[in-house]
Amino acid sequence: MKVDAVRALGAEVVLEGERLPEAAAHARTLAAERGMRFVDPGNEPAMIHGHATVYLELLQAHPEIAEVVIPIGSGSGAAGACLVRDVIAPHVRIIGVQAVGASAAYESWVGEAEVSREANTRVSGLATGCGFTTPQSILRGSRGTAGNIGLAAFELVPDDAIDDAAHLLATHAHLLAEGAAAASLAGLRARQERDGEAQGGSVAVIVTGWQCQH
Repeated sequence: MKVDAVRALGAEVVLEGERLPEAAAHARTLAAERGMRFVDPGNEPAMIHGHATVYLELLQAHPEIAEVVIPIGSGSGAAGACLVRDVIAPHVRIIGVQAVGASAAYESWVGEAEVSREANTRVSGLATGCGFTTPQSILRGSRGTAGNIGLAAFELVPDDAIDDAAHLLATHAHLLAEGAAAASLAGLRARQERDGEAQGGSVAVIVTGWQCQH
């Protein structure tokens, strides 16, 4: 469906490789051959800043928020959230969520360097096989180069839990969420089962791709 949608907008779609790293490598080659600009799937400051506008609006409109739970693929969205939070709402906890079968971003976050891992998940939006330096420098907080607060926590959830969260969004919120979008709710449910309810405010669950169901 995504390929059809992009083609409908008039773009050329080239399918190469089974996973994101192979596709990105081929895209770099095409960009060099055709004199085009390669847009990195993670190390792109403008992409991080674009994501950040969502969290600027969210935290300005809802100062009561205590936690924001965000699905992580490359980490650009969560990095944008951290940048905004540090400036206008440093008390807010940013929680990242990734599929347990594609843990490269998580393992990069807990360590001191970006790592590559197999991406074995049904959730295509989270199936990134490596950590990305630019968002990780922000997500690590004081351990990174940005000197910010960073993520408060990082949840790994199984695909079945993500599917259950997508079903819950469809039946209770009337939102048809793609897998990556439902991961944040799966992460929140995992945290609540383990730690109980968040204290001192409400929780924002970021649904990054959805359709309204009437």
